[in-house]
Amino acid sequence: MFMRGVVLAVGCIALVSGCAEPPDEPPEFEGNVYVGRDAEVSLVATHEMIEAGGITEALYTTSFATRFQYQGDFGWWGSNGGYSADAVTGRMVSGDFNGDGRDDIAQLYKYGAFSSRVHVLLSTGTSFQYQGDFGWWGSNGGYSPDAVTGRMVSGDFNGDGSDDIALLYKYDPSWSRVHVLLAR
Repeated sequence: MFMRGVVLAVGCIALVSGCAEPPDEPPEFEGNVYVGRDAEVSLVATHEMIEAGGITEALYTTSFATRFQYQGDFGWWGSNGGYSADAVTGRMVSGDFNGDGRDDIAQLYKYGAFSSRVHVLLSTGTSFQYQGDFGWWGSNGGYSPDAVTGRMVSGDFNGDGSDDIALLYKYDPSWSRVHVLLAR
């Protein structure tokens, strides 16, 4: 699907690389522009567009989805007992934790008042592969999963290409810290 939109082109495409003068022969530009997480815009600019300068209209396509397709009652992963969804309430995030380009799921699973583990489900693109009960990180005491409920996010915080986890840990009503779990 093609849509018309406004693309800012300054006439001297070389300004992007730091040149003050326009090149004799403006280059063709074809590539991808990333706008936020997972939003891809494919843009094609011609010599004429670049030579015209100023604001130029161009055709672009987007990969934004417009609907969801239900993947069936069996889901991409399941437990036939022994795995309580209540044990991860408010402590589940998605991110590309292994750097393969697919978003995975991480859950801080509550085993007790001060015992928890980060369970990871890696995406294959058609299912999730549970990485085991030991998880990628855990505490057998001294780390309350209830202290981070609703305050768990993911992102590539150290810039290594894999998403990490940040947890805002509430020690008491006026004292908290951000704990970070780096994906390795």
